[in-house]
Order: sequence, then C-alpha cells, then structure tokens
Amino acid sequence: MKSYMRNIFISISFFIMILSFEILPSTKFSKFGLTNITLLPKVLAESGNYYLQQTYEAFKKEDYGSIIFYGEKGIEYYRKRKETKSPEYVSLLTFVGLAKMESGNFLGAIENFEESILISPDSYGYSLLGSAKEKAKDFEGAIEALTKSIEAYKGSDNKMILDLFKRRGFARLQHGEYKGAIDDYSEAIKIIPDASFYMLRGYSKFLTGDFRGNCEDIFMAEKIGTLDQNLINKVKEDYKCLLFE
Repeated sequence: MKSYMRNIFISISFFIMILSFEILPSTKFSKFGLTNITLLPKVLAESGNYYLQQTYEAFKKEDYGSIIFYGEKGIEYYRKRKETKSPEYVSLLTFVGLAKMESGNFLGAIENFEESILISPDSYGYSLLGSAKEKAKDFEGAIEALTKSIEAYKGSDNKMILDLFKRRGFARLQHGEYKGAIDDYSEAIKIIPDASFYMLRGYSKFLTGDFRGNCEDIFMAEKIGTLDQNLINKVKEDYKCLLFE
C-alpha cells in the first residue's frame, strides 16, 4: 500500500512541478509575445494535470466532495482522449474510489476500483476493492478480492500481509467460512501473536463445534494479558471454559 501510494505521490509531484513552470509571471511570457495571461487558467483547467493536481490537493485535506468533483472531471478528460491506460488515469480512479468509500458510496467505489484493477492489477488495488466490498456487506466478493491481493503481494512488509490475513479472516467469519477464518487468524498469529487474533480464532473454532479449541485460544489471549481481564472472565464463563482448565 505504502509503495503504491508513494508512486502516486511521485507521479503527482512531477506533474505539479510541470505546472509550476507553466504558471510563470507575465514578464516571462511577454518576451514570447504572450501577454494575455488571463487565458492561461482556462487552458490549465482543460488539462488532465490540472484535475490531477486539484484532486491531490483535496486528498491532502480529506475533502471528499472536491476529490470526487475534480477526480471525475479528470477521469472524463482522459476518457474523451482515450488515454485510459495512463498511470494518471489510474491514480484518479483510485482517489475517487477512496473518496466514495469514505463518503459511504460503496458501490461507486467498487466500480472505480474494479476499473483500475483492469488497467493495473496489483495487490493494493485488490486490497481497496476488498475493503469496499466488505463495507458493502458483499463478504464473498471481499474474500475473492483479498485472496487476489494476498496472491499478488510481492513485498516483505509483514504489517501489510498481516492486515490482509486479518481482514480476510473477518470476511470469512462474516460469510460463514469458519475453517477458512481459523486458517487466516492462524497465519496472523504467526506474524504477531495478538490476543484479539486468538479470541477471533477461538470464536471461529466455537462455531465449528470445537469448544475445547475455543477455550484454549481464550486461555492464550488471557496469558498475553493485553485484554481487559473482566472481559476475559465473562467470555470464559459464557463458553464454560472452566471445564477445560
């Protein structure tokens, strides 16, 4: 995720640099006979770089309405010119998709992420698609997207792969794929033995009828000691874990 966003920012910074050379003081233009500088904003407003810059500025401010407004203008610009394979177009799709997802328009976000994946199928794109589908309660679709994200991930960032297993585990739990959820939380535990992962894996085991396994994971979560003991005690009582101590 960090790598992909860094590429977006580098690309955008490059175009902003170009814009800074285009927007020169009137004295610079007068030597070339260009004295009507009032025409320049109109020219820039009709360029894809302008929309990309405005979208990026709105993104930094978390101004979702402006991200969608300028981003969709930029998307339309590139579509009219049939330049929909460019990295700038993919960046605009990503920004607009993120803004729509944060604004609650999950189906709109899914459309943007699916289109970006068709152009640039990478782990980050599938991860975003998985997030949008999960928020839309399409857990089967989220599982599929997150699986592709895991398969496409080629980095070495444990936090990234941990996040993917954790999210797919939760989607599988919501979708009723309890054994799959157990597998995913087991993978997460291998990376970081977090108490919450043990609790979620234990609950998944309980739903498969493995009551002892559930309590054993609750005991492990208790041993780690990062969760409230009152909560642990209540869960142990609710699941009759005293029978397995």
